Amino acid sequence: MRDLKKNLIYWGWNLEKITLFMFAWILFMWGLLTFMEGGSFAESAAQELWIYLCMAVFISSVSNAFNSVTHSFPFTVSMGSTRKASFIAMQLIQHLILLEYAVLAGVICRFIGENAFEIFMQYLFAIIGAVLLLQAFVNVTCAVCARFGNKVAVMVYILFAVLVFAGAMYVLLSGKVVTEDLGNRLITFVKKPYLPIAGAVLDVTAAEVYYNFLKKKDLRI
Repeated sequence: MRDLKKNLIYWGWNLEKITLFMFAWILFMWGLLTFMEGGSFAESAAQELWIYLCMAVFISSVSNAFNSVTHSFPFTVSMGSTRKASFIAMQLIQHLILLEYAVLAGVICRFIGENAFEIFMQYLFAIIGAVLLLQAFVNVTCAVCARFGNKVAVMVYILFAVLVFAGAMYVLLSGKVVTEDLGNRLITFVKKPYLPIAGAVLDVTAAEVYYNFLKKKDLRI
C-alpha cells in the first residue's frame, strides 16, 4: 500500500504536468489559428473548440503513454518500486486524466447553454465508451512498444490514426454511407450502455496483456 501511494504521487505529478503542458499548447494553437481566420473570434472559437479539445485528449493520452513505457516506468522500478504497484498507479492516473477531460467537456457544455449540456448528457454513455476505448488503444500500443519496440509501436499508432481519419473523411464525403435510417440506429445505439461495457472489457484485457509484457521486459532507462 505504501509503495502504491508513492507511485500515485509520482505518476500523478508527472502525467498531470505533461497533460497540462500539452493542453496549454493546444489552447494556444486554437486561439492563434482562430484569430488568424478573421471574422467573429468568439463565434469561430466556440465552433472549433471541440476539434482542439479532441486533439488535446488524443495527443496527451498517447504522449503520456509513450513517455510512461519508455522512461517513467523503468525509472520507478529502478528506484525500488515493484512493477505491479507502478503499473497500477500509472493506469489509475491515465484514466483519471481522461475523466478530467470528460468533466471539462461537461463544464464547457454547461456554460455554452442548456441545450449543449442536455446533448452532452444524452451522449454520456458514448463519451464514457470513447474514453475507455481510447485507453484500450493506448494500452495496446504500449504493449506493442514493450514487446516489439518503439518503431513498431509508432507504426501501429500511425496506421490507426490514418484508418480513423480515412474512415471519418469517407463518411463525411459520401452521403450514401449514412442514411437517415442508419443514422437513427447509430444514435439509438450510442445512447445505450453498450460502448462503455465493450470499452471496459477491451481496456481491462489490453491492460492485462500490457502488464504481462512489462513483467518480462528488460527495463533500461
